[in-house]
Amino acid sequence: MLVAALTGDLGWGLLVVGDSGAGFRDLPERWPGEGRERPPVVAGEDAFVVSVRHPADGGIEVRFWAGEEDWGRRGACELAVVAMRVPSGVVVLGDVLRETVVRADVGAGRYRVQINADNAVYPAVIDVVAVREPERP
Repeated sequence: MLVAALTGDLGWGLLVVGDSGAGFRDLPERWPGEGRERPPVVAGEDAFVVSVRHPADGGIEVRFWAGEEDWGRRGACELAVVAMRVPSGVVVLGDVLRETVVRADVGAGRYRVQINADNAVYPAVIDVVAVREPERP
């Protein structure tokens, strides 16, 4: 089910997705790798960052899906699968400076997240699919 969508330019060519209260403490200070060795996604415990098309090259479209039925059915290629804690129950998607953001109410929990795109390098269309993991006893 489509929960949120964002279109436009994202400064720095970076999409940030995370819990509304994310501290970003476990994300690296610098993007690891260079050139072809640079991964398209860097993830922490409660947030991740996706390298996307730079605003000088045009806008982007981001769609946030919630539910098992969308897993593997969105986007042309898979960039990454990550785990993300969402203690607040709200995921925020936007640019690094949080000048352009949308919110997705998903419920508190731990999520398995698939990041898909139209292109593996500097994508213009990004589909984020989140599936809540069962609570552990």
